[in-house]
Amino acid sequence: MVSTSFQSRVTDYAMADIELHGFHYSSSKLHILPNAYTDVIIRQDILQLHSNLTATFGGPKAPLTICGLALAKIPVPSLFANLCTNYKPIAVKSRRYSVAETKFINDEVRRLLAENIIEESCSPWRAQALVVTTDNHKKRTFSKYQLLYTT
Repeated sequence: MVSTSFQSRVTDYAMADIELHGFHYSSSKLHILPNAYTDVIIRQDILQLHSNLTATFGGPKAPLTICGLALAKIPVPSLFANLCTNYKPIAVKSRRYSVAETKFINDEVRRLLAENIIEESCSPWRAQALVVTTDNHKKRTFSKYQLLYTT
């Protein structure tokens, strides 16, 4: 799956007591990251309580020792770097869909999300779905219109 999510924002947090490999951390703040592809991210405030951190990877070479960890600051690339900063999305009236088309679009979007073909987006940019019927009366959705008009 191709992902356009270059960053994730903390949505909330919870306070909890953590037991991790025999160490106890009381009243630790656990931040909630949506769509994180990991079970747990150990925060710097817990790591800095220890003198060493050992991670075993099972490789054939001798251990590699790193004496310090630093916060990685990688600038997030802009998805629209080629546009001027004062451009805003163009507001276009939404298409009107019949009840059957609306149900079909909602079902299709749910299916595509469930199969990880698409992902949710909060972008102000959008492409309206277009419902077309094939020769055998099967419905399909399009959001990339150039495919419809090429011969």
